[in-house]
Amino acid sequence: MANISAISFAVRTASNASAHPIKLSHAQQLVVAAFGYKSLAAFQASPLEAPALDDAAHFVLDGELLDERIHELGLPNSIPEVAMFVKTAFAQRLPRARLHETVDDLHYYITTVVDDQVLNDDVVSGEIASTNGDGIDEIYIPVDDIDLEALPPLGQSFEQELEGHITMNIDTERPYSGHKIVVRATLAFERTGKVSISEPVCEVVAAGLDRNWSDDDDYEIPKVSLAQALADETGLLVQEAEELVDAEVIANESNDGMVYGYVFDFSNYASSTTAAKLEAKYGSLQLEVAPWFFERVLAEA
Repeated sequence: MANISAISFAVRTASNASAHPIKLSHAQQLVVAAFGYKSLAAFQASPLEAPALDDAAHFVLDGELLDERIHELGLPNSIPEVAMFVKTAFAQRLPRARLHETVDDLHYYITTVVDDQVLNDDVVSGEIASTNGDGIDEIYIPVDDIDLEALPPLGQSFEQELEGHITMNIDTERPYSGHKIVVRATLAFERTGKVSISEPVCEVVAAGLDRNWSDDDDYEIPKVSLAQALADETGLLVQEAEELVDAEVIANESNDGMVYGYVFDFSNYASSTTAAKLEAKYGSLQLEVAPWFFERVLAEA
């Protein structure tokens, strides 16, 4: 069983090989400071701390308070040195726990867990397979910022409903069937201490291909000029894209009229400077765009 005494003893042991070994009473004060407490008594009296630390999977250590405590105790050890003692102690006593320097680091870890578990969900995988996708373009499942102080009491579960999407790159050699998978999921974990939580778990509640890409009455695509649309697509300046607006456009379509995309041929329209930029990016002066490209282009007057 890992507890504050075991972690403190491990800190003391780790310091024995240094030029300035830390006695056990000081090690205890340093560890509780890293846990966000000003004293061992405050830690022991806190309703946020379980008797053992074994259920804690992630800690956000309070580096500022740890630094303060080192100076208050008058220890000759440097801050990086003490931090290394603490990390060594955790590696020995809680080898599966992760230490995070900031809450933002913990938030980033949780978002990677969400992304990974969503992508590996069987339903999501099936919906991805039903698209004409050529690899994932974006996974966007936003997670609210983590506020450790606002989490439920010890042992109670924190849950957050997540809504987002996965978009796919378009394989223009296959009929277009949609490229966006809408995802709803839940995120859950428990508070295990003032600065610690259990391993976060994400479960997909629902996932489905957005099939309203051609008839969505609730969403109006913002309209822009053709020059602006080409600038957005290519990364050119709008002034450079203005050169290209009269270029020939050919629909890439199947025998039954299914449009896979549109091909612009800029050969006779791009200046030498603009042509050099296009060739550097695309390898030619032809550009193929998605089948919905013109949906956001303003109609000519």
